[in-house]
This record gives sequence, structure tokens and C-alpha cells, in this order.
Amino acid sequence: MANPSCLLYAFLLLVAFQSTMINANTVIHTPQCRPVAASSNEKIIFSVNLLLYQAQFLLHASIGVGINDVSPGLVQGPAPIGATTANFSNSVRRVIEEVGLVTVGHLRALVQAEILDAPITSPLIDVSAEAYAAFVNVAFNVSTLTPPFNIYANSPSFVAAAKLVTGIGLSQAVGLGVLRTLLNDVINSTLSNRTSEVVNQLGGCGVKAEGLIVPLQLGAENRTTSNVVPADVNSLAYVRFEREILRIVYGTGNATMPGGLYPGGFIGSLNRRIRDLQLS
Repeated sequence: MANPSCLLYAFLLLVAFQSTMINANTVIHTPQCRPVAASSNEKIIFSVNLLLYQAQFLLHASIGVGINDVSPGLVQGPAPIGATTANFSNSVRRVIEEVGLVTVGHLRALVQAEILDAPITSPLIDVSAEAYAAFVNVAFNVSTLTPPFNIYANSPSFVAAAKLVTGIGLSQAVGLGVLRTLLNDVINSTLSNRTSEVVNQLGGCGVKAEGLIVPLQLGAENRTTSNVVPADVNSLAYVRFEREILRIVYGTGNATMPGGLYPGGFIGSLNRRIRDLQLS
């Protein structure tokens, strides 16, 4: 495994330079699709909201424990809503567990580097099957699927919906790529494509989420139909800014209206500024 200090340095670079990471074919048309002015520390804390969710979500889904069971006293705050152990094969479970454990390590490294104080305050997060079913219902334009969608029912359902979390964070490309590669052979391409469409719709800043299978002309160098990490024509990963992220994870399409995966909203001064200035 890579040196923890190297991993932390890479994470901090991604966060600190978020506002300059604009890809060659990315066009920012409106103020709603631009970064919000913030310090590096504010951006790190904003991103920690995503790391906390990812760690709790993947650990509970794989081995039925949370962050403090792995690293006692690392976090404080309300218990996740609807935590459930998923119906995975043993091989899939091990990979999901590893990505969750790696995320805990990233959080602990931020404390050890004195960037964050321990215990880290966690927002209220909703990892329930119902929270994800709400996104999928929108994807299929129904009030409720029959039977209701259950992200924890099997591996294909999990990976298709889990990219709502692992696919939008600043440091999530590795975790997302692992999940997508591992489960590519059991993909429900319709579900994957539909949920990607919902993510793009909620984000409101163009097509940045893509399915796991794409037409050849959209694959890497027009040579693949697999799509391990969504990327532009130059295979550069798309960047989402703060308000895009909030619109998606809240499930409301509005960065000032919490809901969805974060019923109480993000924590941190950057989120408060977005809310107070009504930067929807």
C-alpha cells in the first residue's frame, strides 16, 4: 500500500486546487456551475462530509460496523440512518470492506496531520435502502418501483446506485474505479445509465456521470465500451464543484435544500455560506 503521507498529500492537492481543475473540454456557462470562493481548509472540511459518508456506507454494507468500530473515537455525531449489511459474495465483500477501511485511514491521516481535530464531527447521513430507492424511482419516472429498489439486495444493484456517493467526491476515483471494474461483468446497464442521468440532471452542469457501459465512440480513445472511470474526450476525470455536489447528494437539485443522503445538510462554514447566500 502507498505511504499514508503520500495519499494524504494527493488528497490535499485535489482539494486545494479544486477551483483550477477544469478539464480541456469543460465549459462553465453560468455562476451556478462555478466553484464557491473558499479557503483550502474550508474545502477540505467540505470534502470530509463525503469521506465520512463513504466510510460509514461501505463499512456497514460490507461488514456491519462503522468508523468508530475500526478506529475508536475518530468521529462523533448521529448514527447513520438505515445501516444495512448487503448481500454480497465473499470476494465482493472483501473489496467493499477494503475501500471503506482505506477511507477511514484517510480521515485518520487528516487528524494526525492536525488538519482536523478529533473526534471529527459527522453530519447526519442516510444510508438506507429507501434513500437510494428515491433516486432510482426518479430515474425510472415512477413513484415506487415494484418491487421497491433495494441497493443492498445484490452486487449489481449496489454498484449501480453506490456511484451516487463514490462517483462525485474529490478523492473517490480510486474507490469508484475498483467497484466499477470488479462488478463490470454483472452490470445492469439500464439501471447504471438511468441513475447517471439523474445525477446529471440534479447536478445541473452538463453530462459528467456516465454508465458503466458506453458506446465505442465514448470509450477511452474510442477503443473500449467499458467505462471504469467517467472521463472526457481526453480521459480526464470530470470535476464537480461544491453546489453541484450538494444538489446531487441532497436529491433536491438545490444546494440550499438538504435531503436525500444528508437530511440535515453538510457541516462546515463553506456549506453555511452557500446556504446563507442562497447559492442554489
